[in-house]
Amino acid sequence: MAARYLLVVILITLLVSCGSNTSPSILPPRPTNTLAAPTATDTPATPTEVAQEPTSTPAPTLPPLATNTPGGPTPTRLLGETFTPAPPTIAPTQAADATNIGLEVVFFTSTSSLISPGDNVILDWQVVGADTITLHQIDAEGNRDRGRPVDAEGPLVVSTDPAILTAASFVLVAAAGQDIIEEFLAIPVNCQGTWFFTPPPDGCPSAEALASAQVEQRFERGAMIWLGSTREIFVLFADDTSPQWLRLTDSFEDGQPESDPNLVPPSSNLIQPVRGFGLVWRTNTSVQQRLGWAIESEVGYDGMYQSDTNDTIYMRNLSGGILELAADGSTWRVIPLN
Repeated sequence: MAARYLLVVILITLLVSCGSNTSPSILPPRPTNTLAAPTATDTPATPTEVAQEPTSTPAPTLPPLATNTPGGPTPTRLLGETFTPAPPTIAPTQAADATNIGLEVVFFTSTSSLISPGDNVILDWQVVGADTITLHQIDAEGNRDRGRPVDAEGPLVVSTDPAILTAASFVLVAAAGQDIIEEFLAIPVNCQGTWFFTPPPDGCPSAEALASAQVEQRFERGAMIWLGSTREIFVLFADDTSPQWLRLTDSFEDGQPESDPNLVPPSSNLIQPVRGFGLVWRTNTSVQQRLGWAIESEVGYDGMYQSDTNDTIYMRNLSGGILELAADGSTWRVIPLN
């Protein structure tokens, strides 16, 4: 016990002797940390709560699609069909507005505001940016014809269809690559006059019907009709040779021989034509051979005559029908009346 007491005394003596001449050092207070040190009762911070500089969150990485192995299963697409990138060279597509690429029909018009069936019209146009330009005409059924290639600028004289009675319609088609512009033009048709018979033909009459005295005579292979208003003789052939009909001037004058007594019919039921018919028959060998002899005497009646804008002729015949004579002489027929 005495030894332990003695040791304490010695330690105190040493401490007093070492610090007797030295003033005590006063340290400045340490700065207070804004983040308090955890105490024994605090919950230790987890790694996600440690303050770090903000960084961009990387996009999640999708697992790569499985590669087809010959004979193996086909991978199932989770989002439907996969997108296939376009090749570097992309083919041109149809423009929504062709004028955006420089293709334009500047104008498409006509100098005629109203026409008669079959009239010629002057069409005019201007197109820019086109590789090809085609002009089509639309028929009476609404169908386009095959069209004709035209230049980038008009004008052009075009004939219209005489069968069209409402409007002559055209379409100008301009193309540049896969881009196409179509411009339409309709010119009203004025159908003047009325037909003297029904049902009327498709075209319009060129003028009002003309009443005329007419004479008709039938032959072995055809007929002749005299039209008094124009002093013309129409010869109709019943064979297959062209032309099928002729339009001749009546050159007979009173005082000329009406017939030739040297021409005797081969049988009693055949007749030699006289006057105007006889003159045509005797002086035109082709007419005489194709028609043959007359089989009845000529008969007069009140007739009517009218033509259309395409020069097709319509006239009343002896039996009450309507003769239709095509303008080129290629054909004729009888139209029954209603």
